[in-house]
Amino acid sequence: SRIKKNNGQTLLFADDLCQIEIFTRKNQAENTINIFLLALEEWLNKWQLRMAPNKCCYVLFNKNNRKQCEDLSIKLYGIQIN
Repeated sequence: SRIKKNNGQTLLFADDLCQIEIFTRKNQAENTINIFLLALEEWLNKWQLRMAPNKCCYVLFNKNNRKQCEDLSIKLYGIQIN
């Protein structure tokens, strides 16, 4: 079987940041996104910047309309992102 790597895409416009990821499993999504956010926190701390977790959000799209998207446990600075 062929293994595909997830290739994230980061988009920045002015002071808005968007990270786009494609996943097939919920736990894979949570792990990869939380690792990305930890690296982002380190970079922000290095440059003495801070993001407001209460102003952050995530959006899930599911190609299978019969299934509802489950909430993910995604955190920035230890605070749950809605």
